[in-house]
Parts: sequence; C-alpha cells; structure tokens
Amino acid sequence: RSIYDHRTCSTGSPPLTGSGIVRIVVLDVNDHIPEFTRQEYRATVTENSASGTWVTKPHATDKDEGLNAKIRYSLLGENSERFTVEPETGDVFTMVPLDREQTSVYHLTLVAQDSSPTEPQASAVNLTIFVKDVNDNAPRFSSPRYTAYVPGATKPGDFVFGAKAVDDDDGENSRIVYRLQGIDAERFAIDSNSGVIRTTQELANDETTYQLQIQASDCGVKPQSVTADLVIHLWERQLFPSFRSTINTRFTLPEDVPEGRVITKLSATTPKVGTASNLVYGMAGGNVGDALKIDPHTGEVLVASGFDYETAPHYEAWVEVRDSDTPALRSVVELFVNVTDANDNAPIMEAPIYNATVPEDEYPPLFVSKVSAKDRDYGENGQVSYHLVNDFAETFIINSDTGEISTNAKLDREEIASYELIVEARDQGQPSLTGTTTVLLTVLDKNDNPPQFTRLFSVNVTENAEIGTFVIRITSSDPDIGQNANVTYRFTENPGQKFAMDALSGNVTVDGHLDREEQDEYLLKFLWTNSIVTLCQQIYLLNSGIKYSGVLFHFQN
Repeated sequence: RSIYDHRTCSTGSPPLTGSGIVRIVVLDVNDHIPEFTRQEYRATVTENSASGTWVTKPHATDKDEGLNAKIRYSLLGENSERFTVEPETGDVFTMVPLDREQTSVYHLTLVAQDSSPTEPQASAVNLTIFVKDVNDNAPRFSSPRYTAYVPGATKPGDFVFGAKAVDDDDGENSRIVYRLQGIDAERFAIDSNSGVIRTTQELANDETTYQLQIQASDCGVKPQSVTADLVIHLWERQLFPSFRSTINTRFTLPEDVPEGRVITKLSATTPKVGTASNLVYGMAGGNVGDALKIDPHTGEVLVASGFDYETAPHYEAWVEVRDSDTPALRSVVELFVNVTDANDNAPIMEAPIYNATVPEDEYPPLFVSKVSAKDRDYGENGQVSYHLVNDFAETFIINSDTGEISTNAKLDREEIASYELIVEARDQGQPSLTGTTTVLLTVLDKNDNPPQFTRLFSVNVTENAEIGTFVIRITSSDPDIGQNANVTYRFTENPGQKFAMDALSGNVTVDGHLDREEQDEYLLKFLWTNSIVTLCQQIYLLNSGIKYSGVLFHFQN
C-alpha cells in the first residue's frame, strides 16, 4: 500500500492550489510459500497419557496477504493417525494413549499450506516425537521353576546357576537387580546385577537338595518384581562333562568389535557313551546384555550384541557344556573380557533448543548463552569442544572449551531482530563425532531511533469551517517497537487557538472561527515527543483561495 501527497494548481489568475492524498493498493498474488520458524521439531510425550494430550505447537508464517497467507496445518507419516493437528493453530495432540514398548519414536511430517483458492502453496518439516517410558511392565523369567544339577563337593564361590529375567521397559525401569529368598538362601549368594548364583560354603553330600526363590526387581520409582523357584540337586562329580584345560578364557577386545567375530572355540569331553555323550554348548550365566553367543555344536564363542565400555569395562560370562543324558549334567567355565574404549558415543547436548535475549546497541562482548554437552566415552573420545556453525560474519563468538557464547559486535534490532545460532559439539576421537543444538536469540529493542515524519505538512482550509472539521493528520514512523515507538503531539504555537491537535493520533481539527478576511494564513508549530527525543515542525495553513509562494519547514532538536 502506497500513499502519495498530490497537489493541483489552477491556471487562473491568481492561480489557486489544492492538495489531497492518493492511496494505491497493490493486490496480492500467492508468490510466497509458508515458512516454518524451525528446520525441524522434536517433542516428548509420556506413554499411557490420556488421548488429547498436548504434544507441541509448530508455527509457520506466510508473507502474502488474506487467504494467500492463511495457513492450515496437517500431519503425514506412518502411524500419524495416533495424533491430530489443529488446522488453524498447529497444536498437535495425541489421539490415543501411546505405548512405548510398541513404538518408542514417531517420525512424522508437518505440512503448512496456505488457503489460496486457486494455487495453494505448501512447505513441510520433520516432526520427531519421542515416547517417554513409564514403569508399566514387571520383569519376567522364562520359566516359573528351574532345576540345577551341581557336582558334589562343590567349593565356596563355585558357579551354581545363572538367573536371567527381562523387562520390556526402558532405562532404570528395565534395569534388573536380583536377590535370593528361601530356607537355603544363606548357603548361596547372588550377584545382584548379573544374576549369577554361587555357593558360600562347601556342598559335600551327594544326596542333598536345596530350594531357593530368585526375586528379580526393576529399578523404577515404584519397582515391580517377579519370583521364580530354583531347586538345586547334588550329583556324582565323575559323571559331569569337563572342558579341556588348554582353552583360553581371558580376552581384551575393543567395544566396537564387529558382531559375529569369533573370539575363541571351546571343546569338552564326557565320560558317558552313546547318545548321552552328545555335548551341547550354551550360555550359562552373566552375559549381561547378551553380548556373547556360542554355537551349540561347534563351541565357537562369537560377539553378539557386543560390549559397552561405558557400562562395563570388565565383562564376565559363564559358558556351559551339557550332555544329552537324563537328567542332563553340565559343567561351566568363566570367560573374562577386558573392554577397551572406542569412539562410539556422540556428544549429547544438554538441551535441543536454548532461548536467549540480548539488548541491542551494547558494546561487545555481551553474554548470550552457555551450551553444554556430555560424551559417555573415555579420554580424548569423551573430550568435547564447541563451535558455531554460522557466526554471522563474526558477530558472535563461542568459547570452545566452556560453550559460552558472546557477542563480538553491536547488534541492531532494526537490522536483524533475531538469530538462530547452530552450535556443534565435537569430540576428539577419530573420526570425530558431533552433536548439535540451536540457540534462538531475540534482540531486545532500545529506543535508539528517533521517529521520522512521513511527509511535509501544508494544507488549505476553508473559511467558516465548522468547529471539529478535520484539517490534517500528522504522521511519523519509528523503526523501534513497543513503548519505544509511542509518540505524542502538542502545539507549541497556535495563533488565536484556532486549531486543536489530538495528542495520540496527531489529528488536527478546527477549534475556532476562521475568517479569511481577518487572517488568511496560519503558521502552527508542534512538538513530537517520545521517551528520548523531542522534535519541532511547522504546519503552514492557508484559507482557501489565497495564493502562497511556498512553505517554510524547519526541524529543531
């Protein structure tokens, strides 16, 4: 929309002039697509939350006007029917309670489309929704009752049984701790983390049977637990199979050792003959996280899910060899693995988005924000440095060690009102791994710009105009915003008090009787004021029909 001051002069004698305002309205065409304020959106929802739970609110803008700028939002993607988006506002809600054990992460697409009736335009961004776990699953054993056969004369500290329970929850809600109960519990001890049960005293009598209960509890805020019975029988030692003494049981492996790598091959013998002499290998206990597996026929021990140095730098697992008799008897051997660190963990930012504000027109350095990241690796693999992906022509700097961001130049809100700073955290491993976060910086306004008059003010007024007749509106513009852009007006010279001025709108109206024969021109002076600046200007007013040669304008600070 453009406004022009139009002045017309007659060719008569004396020539007369008149003025008016011509407004030209430029009609919009749909030449802009909607733009989201972020490149991607991430949100977290707690599982089992009621349907209708608020998830997030994306925001998009369109530089067009009217229907071409009216945005409607929609959701696309696998399982998007579990969510709904308010078309007008963009608010995203759940449609059903979510189950993290069914789907832990949703990868959806947000679409913003304008409402043009002829050629609508649209844009899209990724929306990732993480489902936060609650402790809604109890641990479970593979069987409610187990039986173990151990040789007589078992020594204190010898392996008896490897308990294993699983929990479908996540994090602490799935971490299981074990303990023993029952009348014979004092004769045995269980590793609370691995579930390996050992003797605490010698078991000498081959006729004896022991009964235990194994309790597995998760580590949730409100722990859930399950129990299983264990019956232990002592059996003749000479009937058990045995591993060959030449096997290697100690290893050093990097945590990123590939899956399927063979680390050793075990072999064993049995005193039995016939079908009972067929030996089968298996994992007997320990083996936290199913890091290892063994071929039941060849005895090859292979890497399965692998190791995690940050969780367990030293790893123990028990391997068994079992005959095919009834009851099946087994012997065990313990494998020790020293795990070395690998750069397998990228830095994780403390927050995906930081919000910051900084006043404009301040000398640098000025604190903006401080980001932080953690890396679970060890040594250089876990040392993090911080870098700005875009420093906006060195407007910002970051301390690579602390993550503290500061200004390196004065900011001007009227030039750039906000910044999106992408910070990258890099570890020192080879190759280096990275994590990123975004700092959304809003530049706060200061009243550092005086308003400017939008035009020069001169006007004709008809004599005998009625009181209250509109004469002219004084207008100004200010690049500042909010209170800093507020303006008030008042007359400093108003001969005969013939005119009135509204302090807020700047409207000048007739406030007294005008007689051209009495006075054919008026020079009005007024002040324009905001919180830091006062300006003075003049209005030259003529009664209609009176020739004037020019208008004198001047500004005073």
